[in-house]
Amino acid sequence: MSDGSVVTWGLAGSGGDSSAVQSQLHDVRCIQATSAAFAALRADGFVITWGNVEFGGDSRAVQEQLSE
Repeated sequence: MSDGSVVTWGLAGSGGDSSAVQSQLHDVRCIQATSAAFAALRADGFVITWGNVEFGGDSRAVQEQLSE
């Protein structure tokens, strides 16, 4: 959305439910997707992921390496 917020819908297991990370989804500049997960890049360079873990929905193990 133009204000940097994110709205999701669809199958929860494929990224349609972003409620676990919704509070982090602000000032989003762009979003990339796999077939069942999403990654959002915020203006501050932080990357937030959600969706199916097997498709990239959990980036906690590499979070320190993710920066713009």
